Amino acid sequence: MKKNNIVTTGVLAAALTLLSTGCQRNLMLYDAPKDMVYFTIDDPNASPEVNALKEYTFVTQHEGVTRDTLFVDISLIGNFSDHDRAYKVVQADSLAPESFDGSDSLSLAKPGRHYISYDDASLSSKLVIKAGERTAKLPIVLLRDPDLKETKVHLFLKLVPSQELNPGYSEYIVKHITISDQLIRPKNWEYPVKYFLGNYGPVKHRFIIELTGDPWDDDFIVKEFNELSSGGVDLEYMDFYQKRFRKALEKYNSEHPNAPLTEADGTLVNFEPAY
Repeated sequence: MKKNNIVTTGVLAAALTLLSTGCQRNLMLYDAPKDMVYFTIDDPNASPEVNALKEYTFVTQHEGVTRDTLFVDISLIGNFSDHDRAYKVVQADSLAPESFDGSDSLSLAKPGRHYISYDDASLSSKLVIKAGERTAKLPIVLLRDPDLKETKVHLFLKLVPSQELNPGYSEYIVKHITISDQLIRPKNWEYPVKYFLGNYGPVKHRFIIELTGDPWDDDFIVKEFNELSSGGVDLEYMDFYQKRFRKALEKYNSEHPNAPLTEADGTLVNFEPAY
């Protein structure tokens, strides 16, 4: 089979620089012995560690849900192919840091208890870059163990060589998944949510989840207020939610005059903007 040569981004940038200075050197074409894969870079402005992290919680799922599949994007460096090509992923506990998010120790995910191992043939057969495509979605099948209500576990996955594909950019071949059955404070609560719904609190978070039926996690907030991708916020939409939540809170408190909605520390829940 004859492959079509392509130019990698870095080589193209270098070539354009050379051309701009009048250099007449020939453009180098991609010619690696194996094509490569890496975890797609979600935010080019963030560190590799931030891009590697993906947090998942079962808390917004119905109690009867015992498993769920999280998908993360895989990208190809190299050439299109006329056939499907398998890539390989392994659990890499050795990559776990000594501490994370203020915790001195990490509980590591266990196959068969917190997730389905990629040794499972029904799952490993899905790890392919399809013919003629440059991206794929890695399925991570997560299991709802009872201990997740009290403990957050960490799963480290690493891309390793397969028969046809090598790992690509070394900083983007590891994925760090946290798995729990607890509320997770959205990273983007600080902006824009806090400016409309006030300071974060777990009771407030659960209140709006139960009211709307939506998870109110990072992915939901970005999707719901899609102007975030261009640096803006849908002000009218956020104002709509603020008024809706205030009205629901007033109703709750009027129905519970001796026990208004409060956080665990006694702080009254409110939806006043915090600047």
